[in-house]
Amino acid sequence: MVIMNIDDLKEAFTAWNQEQIKANAPKEETYITAKETAKMLGVTLSTLWR
Repeated sequence: MVIMNIDDLKEAFTAWNQEQIKANAPKEETYITAKETAKMLGVTLSTLWR
């Protein structure tokens, strides 16, 4: 049996909520270069649309 008072429950929920906000924050988008794309797809740079 776990006994918590309202302040403990509020503190636990606040900490959990902050963790969730950080975990679900939008990630910064990163883009690969045309050269990296061509290498990844196994094509030449001239094949890619610009």
